Amino acid sequence: MQFSRDAGPKGELNYINHTTGMKLHAHTINVLEVGGDKEGNKPSTLYWALVSGPCTVRNLPEYEE
Repeated sequence: MQFSRDAGPKGELNYINHTTGMKLHAHTINVLEVGGDKEGNKPSTLYWALVSGPCTVRNLPEYEE
């Protein structure tokens, strides 16, 4: 979320992959980029988002603390 008075986006992100059981919790959002591209996806636009910042990952052995 970002209001006009904010220097940048703020908030947290929770993502759960129901297939693998992986849980991701982004504590801070440092970068938020959203775009759309019709190239190759006409007539529908393919929307995407890039979120970057520190996070905690659970239920994947390579990321366990």
